[in-house]
Amino acid sequence: MSDPVTVYIDASLLAEGAASGLDVASELGLVAIAVDDVADLPADLAGAWYLTGTHPEAGSARWSRTVVIGPRREPGRVAVTGLRTARDLRLALLELASEAAVD
Repeated sequence: MSDPVTVYIDASLLAEGAASGLDVASELGLVAIAVDDVADLPADLAGAWYLTGTHPEAGSARWSRTVVIGPRREPGRVAVTGLRTARDLRLALLELASEAAVD
């Protein structure tokens, strides 16, 4: 059996009425950790995900391990290739748990 997937959830997502996000993650077998700022994340997110409402800086080492929660950004000057998005926190958690179950 593999280790559970860790998800770091931006505290601002929990403050928006989705406080049960930690509970949902736990029910799905994910390890959920609330973080107040990107500086609270470990340097290496290998095997973990960061769920946030803001886009990471272009070229960020965490780009491919970030899921942006909320409406999709309109196409423009900043390429978002490879950046994962989800409409809401619950959907992101369900998708990550589903992927972990298949792996």
